[in-house]
Amino acid sequence: MKKVLLLLLFIPLVSFGQNFDYNDLKDINSLKQFKRFSFENEFVKISANDYSVTYAQRYNKEEEIATFWSYYFIKSNLFSFQLAKDNDGSSNDSFESVLEQVKKNCTFYDFKEDGYGSSKKEFICYTCPGSAFTGKIGFARGDNNDFIKTFLNFN
Repeated sequence: MKKVLLLLLFIPLVSFGQNFDYNDLKDINSLKQFKRFSFENEFVKISANDYSVTYAQRYNKEEEIATFWSYYFIKSNLFSFQLAKDNDGSSNDSFESVLEQVKKNCTFYDFKEDGYGSSKKEFICYTCPGSAFTGKIGFARGDNNDFIKTFLNFN
């Protein structure tokens, strides 16, 4: 009976969908690897052009909203994620997991501001030895969303 109760406690956690961590991101260094990551983590393709590809997880087509948005920038081989915060305003498990793993396995590099106007965010950035992606990986917390993004330039 105790085993059944324990199993029932974990079922709601599984039903929230696929989470990812740093191990999933560190191998992204091409559009092909980004598409693999997206498929394996239940993202659907939303749009594509010569410059970028957009995917979303738990996408509502009628309202054009999603829990996670992911973007891959073809010419620079950079990627970006926008993760909706939980209903209580706390960061999503995937964001926290990636951040904790990066803090343990990578080296703090610097802060970088990115964006324009009211969407400007301050990212804390790290250098990650052994990662396949180019540049630094950065993290920013927002009011309703958190962000994970790779950067090349620190001017």
